[in-house]
Amino acid sequence: MNRRNIFKSILGFFGACSVAFATKSSNTNSCMQLESFKKNGEPYMDSNGNVYNTFRKGDENYYTLNGEVYLTCDKSGKKYWKNGLLHRDDDLPAIDNTHGGTKKGDQHWYQNGLQHRDNGPASIWSDGTEQWQKHGKLHREDGPAITYENRFRAEWYQNGKFIKLEEIVS
Repeated sequence: MNRRNIFKSILGFFGACSVAFATKSSNTNSCMQLESFKKNGEPYMDSNGNVYNTFRKGDENYYTLNGEVYLTCDKSGKKYWKNGLLHRDDDLPAIDNTHGGTKKGDQHWYQNGLQHRDNGPASIWSDGTEQWQKHGKLHREDGPAITYENRFRAEWYQNGKFIKLEEIVS
């Protein structure tokens, strides 16, 4: 990776440069492929000619696609970034700890750094707990915003405000 691309990647991560690219691919091997090139320090080129590089910030490995930061991988799964904020388009989770659906794990949807999902829970935990959010606030119009794993306990919120059961029934 040349100095220009390293600088561009770092600036892109902090939101000072071009928009980062969030891949639409659901390739479950992408973290393994990226891990393999990271070990020998060489860029990895996929079959489409995209060039992936890596750099570290603290304990995290950040992967770049053609010079723009877009993905972190660790033992727990993947995180997708855009302009330095957790973000993923097309109703896909920005944090995915399910390893491509092969393991039970957590999934969290983000838009521009805020937990958000239009037509479903913004967080799904491995124990089955679901949490609905809009623009970073607990919110659901047609049911509880939080449903716990046992389904016997739920909490209602609208625009981040807790709704008491008496208000729902009346």
